Amino acid sequence: MVQPQDQFRPLAPSLTITAVQNDAEGTTTDLILTYSPNSVLSLGGVVFRLPEGFTATTNDTINNSALSASQISEGGRKVTLPLTLDLLGIAQFTLTLKK
Repeated sequence: MVQPQDQFRPLAPSLTITAVQNDAEGTTTDLILTYSPNSVLSLGGVVFRLPEGFTATTNDTINNSALSASQISEGGRKVTLPLTLDLLGIAQFTLTLKK
């Protein structure tokens, strides 16, 4: 039986990382990072901090739009998105690092 408290669990943020496989076995071409805040009435910026060995450039995209140089810092290890407002809790940010 479903308990009343189970019906109204708050949503938690989620981060999914997907490696797009290349035709050559064992190699990847792109890395896709998808972040969903899952918060109703969220207001703030989004920052992706990339691990050692990964960097972003203006050839990469966020939500299918090219990253600008002003969004990339710390030698490509940090990607900062401007202030966003999500009234419905459905925002999703997809950072694609192209190889």
